[in-house]
Amino acid sequence: FGKTAAGMVSGGEISRAAEAIAAGKGTDRQIRRLAEGGIDAAMASRIDQAMRADGGSDIVAGIRIPNSGNWKDIGARDAFEGALARDVDIMIITPGAEKPLMMSKPIAALILQYKSFVAAANERLLVRSLQARDRQVLEGMVSAIGLGMLAEYAYSGIAGRSPPDTASDWIKQGIARAGLLGWYQEANAISAKWTGGAADAYRLIGASRPDSRYYSRSTLGAVLGPTANKVESLIYTSSDVANLDWKAADTRRFRRLLIGQNVFYIRGLIDRLEAGANEAVGVAPLPDNNQ
Repeated sequence: FGKTAAGMVSGGEISRAAEAIAAGKGTDRQIRRLAEGGIDAAMASRIDQAMRADGGSDIVAGIRIPNSGNWKDIGARDAFEGALARDVDIMIITPGAEKPLMMSKPIAALILQYKSFVAAANERLLVRSLQARDRQVLEGMVSAIGLGMLAEYAYSGIAGRSPPDTASDWIKQGIARAGLLGWYQEANAISAKWTGGAADAYRLIGASRPDSRYYSRSTLGAVLGPTANKVESLIYTSSDVANLDWKAADTRRFRRLLIGQNVFYIRGLIDRLEAGANEAVGVAPLPDNNQ
């Protein structure tokens, strides 16, 4: 859904910029935007001509919607669709060349599988936004944080945990879910996890709730990702089994080793199985679902 919406916005922006540049009325921002996507003034004129040809575009409520599949100018179509794909991959982060080469190697890719998003967000969101510094960047940041808050609210309901209850915590979770700060957000989340929240930079705005993405991660898993987290959980659980000291935390660790245990439409069933297992072995459940 996000990529579809981003494609509609980007397609409209590119078509308006191409039309303005072809007419000699392009603004500096429009020229820069198309140049970033590899489109110069000559190509912008070709794109505008292709859109104005029969079947090249539709005008709905005053907005031109390109039909690039009908364009006879293949070069213009490739340039338009290439710029469109680039914009969509920036708006909806899709890891690509920004990933360190290490993350493409089999073992490192397994261990660091969720860090590729952080690497892409750092380049495509944080660095690019700092370089642009215009009104649309601010609008995009506000939208991203708002969607991050919505994601946090939805996930809290699915996970059976209470949502944030202060404005500061809502802002923190919205920024974290949006991935706006790239490696800085990751470093802060790891330091907060390792220090029990004492080194959390969000305390400066009054936020005290832990990063919800790190609730289930151990201190080692916070750095090396879910694979290391599962290995560590298996070690702890095996130790408690060997010592005949099973606890509710072990049930939770074992549950997290199951494939698909966090899928939203079966999560409730797994929750009940976890509660039943704790009751069967006679251990008190964890106080809440945030642990």
